[in-house]
Amino acid sequence: MGPRRTAGAVLLFFISFVAAAQNSSLGQPFVDLSLVPGVIFPIAADRDLFSPGGGFYLTAHYQITGLPLLQVFAETGYFFLPVRAQSSLSFIPLGAGVEARVNLRPRWEIHGGISGGGFLGTLRSDPFLNAPETGYGAYLQAQLGISLYVAPTWSLGIAATFLDCFGLFRSGGALLGATYHLPAPGRSALSIEHVVLEPLFPIQARLYADKAPGTIIVKNQGRFPIRDIEASLLVRDYMGSPTTWKVPLALQSGELGEIQPRLRFNERVLGIIEEISLPAELTLRYSVAGRQHLTTRTFTLQLHDRNALTWDDDRKAALFMSEKDPLVLELAGRTASMARASALRPLNTAFRLAAGLHAELRAYGLSYAADPVSPYSALATTGSTVDFLKFPRQTLKQKAGDCDDLTVLFCSLLESVGLESAFITVPGHIFPAVCLGYTEAEAARFFASLDDLIFLDGRTWLPVEMTEIDGGFVQAWQAAARCWREHVPTRAAALYQTRETWKRFPPLSLAEGDLGLQYPEPALVKRLYEIEMERFLLRELEPKLAECRRRIESGGGAPAANALGVLYARYGLHSEAEAEFRRVLAREEYCPALTNLGNILFIRQAYAEALTCYERAEGLHPDNLAALLGKARTLYELGRFEEAQSCYRRLKTLDPELAGRYAYVALRGKSDERATATSGLDPKVLWEDE
Repeated sequence: MGPRRTAGAVLLFFISFVAAAQNSSLGQPFVDLSLVPGVIFPIAADRDLFSPGGGFYLTAHYQITGLPLLQVFAETGYFFLPVRAQSSLSFIPLGAGVEARVNLRPRWEIHGGISGGGFLGTLRSDPFLNAPETGYGAYLQAQLGISLYVAPTWSLGIAATFLDCFGLFRSGGALLGATYHLPAPGRSALSIEHVVLEPLFPIQARLYADKAPGTIIVKNQGRFPIRDIEASLLVRDYMGSPTTWKVPLALQSGELGEIQPRLRFNERVLGIIEEISLPAELTLRYSVAGRQHLTTRTFTLQLHDRNALTWDDDRKAALFMSEKDPLVLELAGRTASMARASALRPLNTAFRLAAGLHAELRAYGLSYAADPVSPYSALATTGSTVDFLKFPRQTLKQKAGDCDDLTVLFCSLLESVGLESAFITVPGHIFPAVCLGYTEAEAARFFASLDDLIFLDGRTWLPVEMTEIDGGFVQAWQAAARCWREHVPTRAAALYQTRETWKRFPPLSLAEGDLGLQYPEPALVKRLYEIEMERFLLRELEPKLAECRRRIESGGGAPAANALGVLYARYGLHSEAEAEFRRVLAREEYCPALTNLGNILFIRQAYAEALTCYERAEGLHPDNLAALLGKARTLYELGRFEEAQSCYRRLKTLDPELAGRYAYVALRGKSDERATATSGLDPKVLWEDE
């Protein structure tokens, strides 16, 4: 074989080694290619025969899996040595070896190794007269050097070497060269060490867009800092596109970092009805020394079913309270219509609608049924055990639920008609509450016992025990109040306002079609509702009526009779109230009775008659606030805006705070503020007791 063919075979062998190493599937292999020029100096007796020469090595280093300090390598090259007898020797080595590399600092590396193999030598005596002589031999070489990484894929190095070409010469040398660290499949400066995600809950899907429970541990296994990390996660079929976010993390060489995963699911996640395992694709993009890189990993993600929940935080119940579910809106709308049609209208809208919704569910046939597999009473104390909680429409379809299911449904219904709801937790139990919109002082006018109400931060809440649905609203209210009172002294009771809780745990609704529910007859709902209103009035109103009648019989005159009318009016018994006011006015022109009668007529939208009453009261007492307010609002409703504004300015001078609550009167023409203030079940009026 001639020198050229031999050199070609050497090069082919070297390329084959690089390709095989580059495509190896062992661990995360990589290949470094080095081109190292240098000079060699014959030593000992060989100095008399050979002069110093030079050449280069071409090496390919391969990382040994599991032995990070050791590499194997193949080498070839070309060297030339002048011979003293006016000739020259050139040789091409082909060998392999092993080398140890130790990092001194991220960018510095000390290395030493030994190699050996065969060489092709060519001796040229006279380049014009004699043909070159070619021969083969074996060699052994040792090196010790140091390298500096100037870029992630390039390093410069210097080394001292000893070379023994057996039977030919020995030499020492100095090598100065560059190494290109060939990018390889699976090799990345940023390695994904661990991906640990806890099983996820579909009902908490919105929360995972900001942070999912778990961690992604990464490591900078390169020599240069890693910056500008961008992560993305994709769960196919359950995401419209990958969830991508910037990672506020920069890693120095060898440094570990933690990434908080994020997942933005689509609505299909609420279709998961059994626990499922899904493949998730994690991609990390990052920058090293101004160049962009990418690393990926696929792992398995566990998802619970859509009804699953743990009670590590009681506020999570709000996740299921979907006020915008069409079935919830429909049922609540039926109740609101019934309450408007009923002649019994005690207290305010919040009280009546809460009672009406309770009557609606009772007439519907809803019942309490403890979950035999996952009762709230058992699971709420563990925190980590997975519970099964129903969406409102599921409870309506099945007509039964645990205390948590019934609480979710009732709070959803309250919120769907614009009432503020809350849910109360005590050890092993949960039940809802409705905000009545009264201060404690206002509530004292209507309720015989304030112990049946909850006062927090200046607001009044009425609790409802949904497990007592068969006993009616008043009984459910009293049972819930007893439960609250029993646990408050030990601080074991907590009240969570639904709207505040939604800020932390936003709800989700099932996107399913009509379930074909059969609603109860409106007449039945109305009868159950009015039974509860009569029960409430008997409980709360009768003692107060008896006291008013005693005042009248004792000669209380117009003030006592007017107070009786106000009592009727505040409990929604407007016909009885009107009769009392007219009875007073039949005897004398009494200002409070005139104002209160005007209020009754205003509520009934008999504005012309109401205006007459207010003007008669104003004639008796020009600065009477209730009469002045009633007149301004009535003029506004009659479209007499300039007169209304003039009246309103007088009111604002006398009582700015009161005027501020009815600022819509200062506007000209119809407005949303006016509609809000005067529509619905409770047009606000100012009653005069004396």
